[in-house]
Amino acid sequence: RTPQYRETRTFEFHDDGFRVRSSSATGEAKWSVVAKVDRRPDFYLMWVGPHHFHILPRAAMTEEQEGELDELFRRHVPAYDG
Repeated sequence: RTPQYRETRTFEFHDDGFRVRSSSATGEAKWSVVAKVDRRPDFYLMWVGPHHFHILPRAAMTEEQEGELDELFRRHVPAYDG
């Protein structure tokens, strides 16, 4: 129904926040917009609003990338359950 929700997104995470890119848009945000992160067996849910989240599939990451992301979440997201 909404084509942009079906687009593949690429995330770049750093100490200041993160960047999201797709074929139709690019955006950046500070960590302060992340309300919480839920770590699930196969993915992370990164909540950026009460009804809006990004799904980050763990299978798309190397072990090293996942470790770096875990560390960023621990440092910057008080409501991280990892």
